[in-house]
Amino acid sequence: MAAHASRAQTLDPSFQPTTLYASAPVTAAVPQPDGKRLVIGNFARTDAGSSAFLVRYNADNSIDQAFTNNVAGLRVLLSTTLSNVRVLPSGKLLLVGDGTLTLNGVTRQDLMLLNADGTLDSSFDAGTASGTGLARVSAVQADGKILLGGTFSSYNGVARRNMVRLLASGAVDPSFNPGTVFNTAVADITFQTDGRILVGGSFDAPAGVARLLSTGALDPSFTSPFTAAAAVTMVGLQPDGKILVGGALYFASSSSSSFVRLLPDGTHDITFTNRIGNATYTFSITNRNDVTDFVMQPNGQVVVPLIFSSSQPKELLTRFNSDGTRDATFAAPASFGTVNSLQQQINGQLLIGGSYFGLPNRRNSAVALSPDGGIDTAFNPLLLKLGSMRSMVQQPNGKVLAAGDFDEVNGVRVNNIARFNADGSVDPSFAVPVSLLLTVEKLVLQPDGKVLAIGLAPGLNNNMIRLLPNGSPDNTWLGPRGINIGNSVSQFTLRSDGKIYVTNGSVLELLLTNGQGGIVETGFYPFEANASILSLLPLPDGKVLVGGLGQFLSSNSTPRQALVRVRADGSLDPTFSSPIQSVADTEVDELLLQPDGKIIVGGFTSATYPSSVPYGLFRLLPTGAADNTFTANLPTSGGYGWVKGLALQPNGRVLVAAYGNILLRTMNNGSTDTSFGNAGFDGPVEDVLVQPDGKILVAGGFATVDGQPVTGLARLTASNVLHVGHAQTEARTQAWPVPAYDMLHLSLDASAQPPTVELLDNLGRIVLTQRAAQPALTLPVQQLKAGVYLLRVNYAHGPVTRRVVVE
Repeated sequence: MAAHASRAQTLDPSFQPTTLYASAPVTAAVPQPDGKRLVIGNFARTDAGSSAFLVRYNADNSIDQAFTNNVAGLRVLLSTTLSNVRVLPSGKLLLVGDGTLTLNGVTRQDLMLLNADGTLDSSFDAGTASGTGLARVSAVQADGKILLGGTFSSYNGVARRNMVRLLASGAVDPSFNPGTVFNTAVADITFQTDGRILVGGSFDAPAGVARLLSTGALDPSFTSPFTAAAAVTMVGLQPDGKILVGGALYFASSSSSSFVRLLPDGTHDITFTNRIGNATYTFSITNRNDVTDFVMQPNGQVVVPLIFSSSQPKELLTRFNSDGTRDATFAAPASFGTVNSLQQQINGQLLIGGSYFGLPNRRNSAVALSPDGGIDTAFNPLLLKLGSMRSMVQQPNGKVLAAGDFDEVNGVRVNNIARFNADGSVDPSFAVPVSLLLTVEKLVLQPDGKVLAIGLAPGLNNNMIRLLPNGSPDNTWLGPRGINIGNSVSQFTLRSDGKIYVTNGSVLELLLTNGQGGIVETGFYPFEANASILSLLPLPDGKVLVGGLGQFLSSNSTPRQALVRVRADGSLDPTFSSPIQSVADTEVDELLLQPDGKIIVGGFTSATYPSSVPYGLFRLLPTGAADNTFTANLPTSGGYGWVKGLALQPNGRVLVAAYGNILLRTMNNGSTDTSFGNAGFDGPVEDVLVQPDGKILVAGGFATVDGQPVTGLARLTASNVLHVGHAQTEARTQAWPVPAYDMLHLSLDASAQPPTVELLDNLGRIVLTQRAAQPALTLPVQQLKAGVYLLRVNYAHGPVTRRVVVE
């Protein structure tokens, strides 16, 4: 694989190119009257075997291959969303987006019309909306005319404010003109059987909801009950003429709701209670792509996709009785996912599409349900996207664990965590069950070989798991059970004694790992921060650096921004003092400890540090003071969330994974290493790892590297990345205090492969052994007899020994 001549690094040809797949989000799932189903998304692979934006399934659930072939040339620009498809009375299909759509060389803006077989109807050209230009809220009349809503001031040169009606040809209908009624966005359009039109949005005169006559004029018989603060996202019509409304709804009485019913004249119907038992049912409603309907069932019940508060079950759908009480018999599947689309099929089934459904034995987020919520297992399409990697750890045996969002690697089915051999092949002996996490954000390897992971979990299950070395669940791990953390771990790290620092973003706790892991350490007082905790860095002495955004707890009334040091008992360490702690506009996203104790900080500050522009990378002394020998000279000034990963090479150079598909390298003084050019990632770079032989592993959301097809995980070779020499390893291996009493603290070579650490007595017998997953490690020696011991650190390229005394 050839690299550009100007680049000093290239893909390692000895590492098998990676291909990842994961279940793809579904933007819309739309039924046709003939029983066929249309599914919209950005699919890298489908049942038809190829990438697609639009697929159709026959009534018997098979792929409609002829239709697939006809729309295979459909292209959607990166800045464009294909959001919906409307089935016209003629059987033709109206594609609705918010940008440029192209099919077989023909380009349309926002709207494209297909014949029933998927071929282009080139006679339809609606033109474009102007102003802010978003015109993707749509509805189709029985006569084929098309209503569009959104945010625009004119359409195809004709003055229309946020709503327009097109003729079947695509031309603006001159007989329909709402005038200046809708001063802000239109979000939903629903037809009444008498031809009048219900419109929802964030406009304020009338507020949130209006009814139009067929000419576009306001219907004077309808009055909105809401105040100007209301924002209506969904409008539905019951057979009796009553109106269902969802959104952020505010009344003059100061009460608010997200789901109400109105009488036909707009009066609030207070008999619709929206309750479960005696309690208010708290949720919100949205219509993400204008393909979500209130589904009215023949018995008068209504099915709604809801967004719940964190304390309630994550049902994909809920059904309400005609009086507004929740129907507890409705059996829709529970999921951590999001519903983007809800429509009713002609046979009464409910067709839903969305994101991260994570339902058993399915590789999709498009599901057909019975009228009572049961899954139709016969409809189980293959709808995949390219997967991504987010975290990596190197094992002592040379293999690499990598995690992210994927369910297949190089043709092998996995579950968001995979183990790779040295040549990049998947190790099938590491098998994670399919029922744990939907995505994995971070991995950490314990010294005993067990694997800790956090991610997005289904339902309300714990989002931190522990796996045995073979990938199976560790049944002794019950998950964090602290009163502050609960099941919402956002970041974690191992302390030098093997205990686990965990945070939910605002509170730091310490967990035990022995016995039933996950129990809170009673000797650690939870550190509560006013700031958002984004990064943790354990230190050899058991303390931990805590980075984030905002003001942490103060000491002696002194504000401390973005970065603090917490002592082993959970209290703030006032001896750590850094200049960035006094700058309000500062964020710390990544932290890296050098062998000499200095701290590389990846983040953002608007301070003069050290020049007049903000930087994304700086270095601190162990005390927190600025290291003035390190001056970053990055190609961009960075910004919030800019630095995503850091790694240190044996020669002191720093690898930086950064926002904008960037992997760069700095010299050990912070200046940009110009010999390390852009490797050509076409997607985000999330993590970087230096292997013992100096090669560089990169994880992220990319699909190509330097034009070569590589998904999510790549290994690079580069100049100035040779593995560390033994003399350097020996110099970087430290042990203290000597003599030791209760604990022996170790600082190991961070650039070398994680070693095994042993203590031998004066007869050469091993009395203590431990695997070192991180450079900082603490050995308990209080149970050992007093005397002289040999500390042996077994690195991959040879042991390093130290003589220590225990008293």
